[in-house]
Amino acid sequence: VQVKLDALCGEGWHIYALTLPRDDGPIPTSIHVTPGKAFELSGDVQEPSPTEVDDPNFQMKLRYHSGETEFTVPIKRLTKDAFIIEGEVEFMACNDKTCLPPQVVKFSVPFLAAP
Repeated sequence: VQVKLDALCGEGWHIYALTLPRDDGPIPTSIHVTPGKAFELSGDVQEPSPTEVDDPNFQMKLRYHSGETEFTVPIKRLTKDAFIIEGEVEFMACNDKTCLPPQVVKFSVPFLAAP
């Protein structure tokens, strides 16, 4: 099963990819899923190919997403019962002049009982 999380950045804004080349710049986007008994993670979080640019503000090559982006969390269902997957996404949004402080957004995805 694939849990899909959509991110939508306003015009001129972007969020960073899941990995960045160094730790002394902006924070990468991170997706954390709260463990549950009804499922288990079955792989790494996936992202589309990010834009890669040399950023003069951070003096490094950065990878980011703009517009609409879909992150995918692969899980393995362990029960036919209904359950909810919960977690949070931490991200940092920037434009070509400024960055906003990192934010954390919680998510909740219900799964219906399997037939």
